[in-house]
Amino acid sequence: MPNIYSNGLRLNSPHSIEAISETDLYQIILAQKGVEKKQPAPPKKLGLAYSLKNHVKNLKMVRWGIIWYPNDSKVTPAEKLHRQYLQKLIDLRQTQMGYNLPQLLFESGWTAPDFLQQNGVSTGDMQTAAVPYYLLIVASPERIPWDFQQQLDGEYAVGRLWFDDPLDCQRYVEHLLAYEAGAPAKARETLVVGTRHNGDPITQSSAPELVQPLYDWLKADPDGRGYQASLLLGDEWEQEALRYKVLDRLKGTAQPAPALLFTATHGLNEPDDPATCGALVMQDWPGEPHPLKLSYCLAGEAALASLPLEGMLAFCFACYSAGVPHLQDWVHPATGKAKVLAPVPYVSRLPQKLLAQGLLGFIGHVSKAWDFSYLGATLASPHIGSFKETLAQLMDGLPVGHALDALNLRTLSLSGVVADMLEHPEKYQDEQQVINTWMARNDCRGHVLLGDPFAAIRV
Repeated sequence: MPNIYSNGLRLNSPHSIEAISETDLYQIILAQKGVEKKQPAPPKKLGLAYSLKNHVKNLKMVRWGIIWYPNDSKVTPAEKLHRQYLQKLIDLRQTQMGYNLPQLLFESGWTAPDFLQQNGVSTGDMQTAAVPYYLLIVASPERIPWDFQQQLDGEYAVGRLWFDDPLDCQRYVEHLLAYEAGAPAKARETLVVGTRHNGDPITQSSAPELVQPLYDWLKADPDGRGYQASLLLGDEWEQEALRYKVLDRLKGTAQPAPALLFTATHGLNEPDDPATCGALVMQDWPGEPHPLKLSYCLAGEAALASLPLEGMLAFCFACYSAGVPHLQDWVHPATGKAKVLAPVPYVSRLPQKLLAQGLLGFIGHVSKAWDFSYLGATLASPHIGSFKETLAQLMDGLPVGHALDALNLRTLSLSGVVADMLEHPEKYQDEQQVINTWMARNDCRGHVLLGDPFAAIRV
């Protein structure tokens, strides 16, 4: 059986990607039954009650809250500074709600259902007076794990803020408050960036199956939003997805910077290096057999420090673009254990620095990204409806946390099928179907939000 390729490149390596055979992957999937059974069941329904669907921008009705790590003797100086720098945002959201924030604390080892139960709410029965719809986790993923965020995000609109430098938290809050108070909005434009490298199956897939169809849909503007669309794609003449061209567009050098950025590239696969892991590999990398250099990537604090990103949202489809978990998201049949990716989980440096420059929110990927989230069940046609819906809601000015519902809904739908496949494998004789469904579920689940989930583009 053929190989399956993942997103992600290593520095100083001429090889484009890691690969796994479909035969090995199928055996890995069958071995997950016991592991999956230990995971909390997904909610039976997604998000807000029908009566609140038209009120997602009304905090008096759907509410907003912060999930903290308990304020005890274990609280670190960095956590105390994050709490201090967030106070102005808390004050604003409390005024908008007309309510004080509820005390929402996370205890080590809790699952999302544990957290909800401790606050008097059942999974699948949202009560925003007890647990608000918009939830902002303020902690490192070492303290409040990525999988807790992903579980909770299946029902609620969840974001996370955590910065290696707490002053970046202060900068993010100041930019967000200034923008919401009426700072000039970005141009009504979506910039789509996609790489396409020689000898590289993953970008040779994402360029025609994800990037180009999304751009064509945005350019056609079928719903009359009035957004312009622009494209930097692969090595095409005069619109190459080169690092300097992307930076020039974000700086607004020759034309106003866009309000929305979508990228589909490799992410730098260096989980043991928090400073570079998740950096976006631009078209500067010529492809195999050339070794990858950091200068080919969108990374580095010096380059990002001059970007005026206030009022912009970013959706970056790339391996580790949002962060890195401690363990791989599957166990290997031979060992019964998951591979250790990093000594401790963390938020990638790139989104931290983009948020500190004024980015409203960053949708990225935790762990590896594959092509299953945008390919159909047969891998023969693109399945980009959830990507379109997410971008459409962002362009409509809906809060970024709510806009992720489209991808979360697909995750929940696929999770139900995966559970049945693992429980009753005799019903699913098509190995390709099993692989595609399981991988698509993992791929969709990997998307998380960094930033305030109530942040939105002004329209």
